[in-house]
Formats: sequence, C-alpha cells, structure tokens
Amino acid sequence: MLTNEAQVPAAIRDPESSDVHIITASGEGRTEPHMSAVHLETEISLSTESQFFANLSGEVTGVFVATYRPLPPGTNVEIEFGIPGAVLRATGRVGWVRESGFDSLPGVGIEFVTTIEEEDRRRIEEFSATRVPLYHDS
Repeated sequence: MLTNEAQVPAAIRDPESSDVHIITASGEGRTEPHMSAVHLETEISLSTESQFFANLSGEVTGVFVATYRPLPPGTNVEIEFGIPGAVLRATGRVGWVRESGFDSLPGVGIEFVTTIEEEDRRRIEEFSATRVPLYHDS
C-alpha cells in the first residue's frame, strides 16, 4: 500500500530489453523482466492529483494517474490503486496523455478494459460521491 501522496508513481518500459522499470510513490524502484503490461500503483484520495474519470453518463470508466513519465497511448497497464479503506486492482490501457499545464500535473488516463467486480465498483461509486470524477469521453 502506498502512503506518500506527495510523490507521483511512474513506470516505464525499456524499449531495448522489454523490461519494465517500476517506481512507486514511496520512491522504491524495481525491474520486472518481459512483462506484457506495465504495473502502476497509486493512491486516490480527496487531495491527490490522481483520480477517477467518467463518461457523459457519469459511469466511472478509468483512472487518471499523475506522473511525469507518461506512457504512450495503447500501453497495457495492470493498476493497483488505493482509495480510503481499500486497495483495488484493474487491467487497463492508456487511452490519453495529459501534458503539464498552468494548474495541472501531467499524467495518463487509463481506461478500464476488464469488468470491475461489483464490490469494487460499489466502493468506487461511494468514493466518487465525495470526489467527483474528471469528465473524459473517448
């Protein structure tokens, strides 16, 4: 479980070896050889830059992960994200990249590609009632 919300997690694939270098929010780093998906870990709370995003109908369809090491669109991602009271896991794909702006950190939008378990979806919906998700429609 990640505890330091001030740092931003990142992972980057080594194009020459297909190894994946993972950096968690705690600053720890490790290398995973020949992964088919990048593994990201992040915290989502009322004060983090990382947060859920939803489509026009209000359905949460993914997670925005604030990072200075963005992954290219189409990258497969295994994401582990902590919300108050739970750690959830999902499989996704980078759908979009946000550049650094005047009032926002850069990062990636990871769209869920697998169905989220009903209990986890309930937890996400409860959390989203306290922090409205970003709007993004792809």
